[in-house]
Amino acid sequence: MKTTTVTVSSKGQIAIPAEMRKKAGISEGEQLLVIQDGGRIMLEKLTLISEKEKNKFGKLMKNETFQLMLLSEKSLAKDWENEYDVRWDKY
Repeated sequence: MKTTTVTVSSKGQIAIPAEMRKKAGISEGEQLLVIQDGGRIMLEKLTLISEKEKNKFGKLMKNETFQLMLLSEKSLAKDWENEYDVRWDKY
């Protein structure tokens, strides 16, 4: 882990040193997530967060209970998609 110091501008802005941006793969226009944890502030690339979430969703898709839920949803789709479904008329 590498550390360095930066100066906060009057507008609250900082510059991430070029060497750190390059090593982290951060380019101009990249979106970063700012995380506050007590007195610490951390930055993470938003694209990395998206990949982590995709990985979590992938694990969920392999879960047996989730697969059963999907099968139930498919079996009820005919009722849900029926435009003449009178069960919902009273609501």
